[in-house]
Amino acid sequence: MRTPQQLRPDDGHFVGREQEQLLLLRSVSAWEDDERPLVATLRGLAGVGKTTLGHRVARTLRKQMGGGQGQVGVLYVDLEHHRRDGGVDVSEALAHLLRGFGLRGAWLPTAVEERADRYLELTRDHRLVVVIDNVRSGAEAVPLLPDSEKSVAVLVSHAPLYDLARPDVVDVHLAPLTDEEALRLLSERAGGARLAEDPETARRLIRLCGGLPLLLAAAAQQLRRHPLRRLVRVFDEFGRKLREAGLPETEAVLDTAYDDMSERGRLLYRLLATAPDAPLALAAVVALLGEDRNAADDAVEELLAAGLAEVHDGHLHLHGLVRAHAARRATDQGLSPASAAAARLRLVRWYLRQAQLADLVIAGTRLTLAERADELPGAPDARFADKGQALRWLESERAALYACVRLAYEDTADTEAWALCEPLWTHYLDHPHYEDVLDAFGTAIGAAARSGHLAALTRMRCQRARPLWEQRRFTEAEQELTAAVSAAEALSDEERDRRLRASALEFRGKLHAVQEQWEDAVPYYEESLSIHRGIGNDYGVLLLTHLSGQAAAGLGRLDRARDLLASAHAMALAGDRERMTARTGFELGRVLERLERPAEASELYEAALAGARRRGSTFDEARILDTLGGLAERAGDEAAARAHRERAARIRVAQGGTRR
Repeated sequence: MRTPQQLRPDDGHFVGREQEQLLLLRSVSAWEDDERPLVATLRGLAGVGKTTLGHRVARTLRKQMGGGQGQVGVLYVDLEHHRRDGGVDVSEALAHLLRGFGLRGAWLPTAVEERADRYLELTRDHRLVVVIDNVRSGAEAVPLLPDSEKSVAVLVSHAPLYDLARPDVVDVHLAPLTDEEALRLLSERAGGARLAEDPETARRLIRLCGGLPLLLAAAAQQLRRHPLRRLVRVFDEFGRKLREAGLPETEAVLDTAYDDMSERGRLLYRLLATAPDAPLALAAVVALLGEDRNAADDAVEELLAAGLAEVHDGHLHLHGLVRAHAARRATDQGLSPASAAAARLRLVRWYLRQAQLADLVIAGTRLTLAERADELPGAPDARFADKGQALRWLESERAALYACVRLAYEDTADTEAWALCEPLWTHYLDHPHYEDVLDAFGTAIGAAARSGHLAALTRMRCQRARPLWEQRRFTEAEQELTAAVSAAEALSDEERDRRLRASALEFRGKLHAVQEQWEDAVPYYEESLSIHRGIGNDYGVLLLTHLSGQAAAGLGRLDRARDLLASAHAMALAGDRERMTARTGFELGRVLERLERPAEASELYEAALAGARRRGSTFDEARILDTLGGLAERAGDEAAARAHRERAARIRVAQGGTRR
């Protein structure tokens, strides 16, 4: 099991906070509870340096708590990244923390209860420092606390967490830096020699910043930006703008930085306030601005120089404090609704086009309903060398992509709203972020209905049903599929629409199958199979033959199941479909084993195992090894049974699962 290390890089600029650090370190050393972790809160004004201190303390504790007793893990989660309508999506926050342990794909539990149980189990076995950032209430943090008395949880918050019902919480309030500390920090960021030339003005500048590292960083930006100006001039201009604004220091600093930009820089800043609240790819920023790449690069550089934005891994990000300021400037300075909507549509279409390109690399040519989005002048396309890179792109852009679905719907760009969900379906199959998926596909259903697009409405309802039934929300899934089948009946007799009807029937059958209602699943599979045969869709015939074989096996009709699965397996082999070859072979082997033909079953299991290893599917590999272990045990070969099961156990443990 991997020891998590979710630490941010240290930017090297840190001063003061000795007493706060000492209090936390001593509290950890003195902690003697036999069951619960130590919990500390870091609270203070925006811009006072709480998150920076949290990471610094985590680094120190990682060393102190080790003490020759093995590695100490560090987990970090920012709850602002997992908020939905103000509340925290606990399931996604848990998923982020579990990924710190290396859990991925099928090894990551799907239901929130399972994720919570796995998180408690893993944290129980580790010595950890867990930093939970942007906590608004104690109740948000409680499900994310580690289950170990050897661990420490650091909660970062703007205000006291009064509802955190633990009298032993170590509460650390961060006051602004002292003048001496602030001068040291400003000297590190802007250069001490320049400040030393005019110490009195330097002291006045320090006092103007009020001891907030955020304001000191902004002042340093001004000094670096104007290297030839005398310090007193920078101070006078900086101070005058702050005073004229008549706002608290943080707002005034942001106003100063904004006013120092060109009109293009200010326009981009205002537009960003109307864009999704997510890191945006720099090429997407080109689309948002609506000019060429050079103009966008110049505007982004202005934002960076002004300290209003950050760029990490090719993505532009606005802090929440800055974003709120940008929204006020958009209102105050006349960004028309039409201009904002046009910019958002360009942004949505850029993301749609990239997602479609990624989907094509991952899934190849498949049934899709939306036309390919046009290339936007000046906004370069993403390039994908292989499926893995395309999937990684979809995951890295997830927040922006899902936000664009909602944004498109709100701007009545209905086609773009549901079209985005076509590539997001491919992303979901490998990265099931359930609440995001359910919200996005629910929005897409509304967009398809509003625009009267029956084919899209059918597709979106079918696809939304799957995450519902995987969450065991069977009644809601049934409602979606009933509506999907009804919509499909109103479609034309063209081949595409007939395929959609077959798909709706297939999903209806799958809903019964996942509940082991095999008898109810069969008629839907048979009707779907008939449609696929009628239109000559070979893959549809293969898939439905396989599903029908599974249903027959579930009903105990083993001869029928054997024939269907053997036929599906032959089709998969002939079509060189490796994944389906392994799936059909494995299912056929299980049926043959029940028919007391173990030698044939073993041969199919071994072939499926080899396929799983070629694909790197550790989940399938462990499952097949367990099955081979059972087969060996029933044959009386205890040594082979133990060997297979031990290999399966090692795979599960390595992937973050349990031995069984």
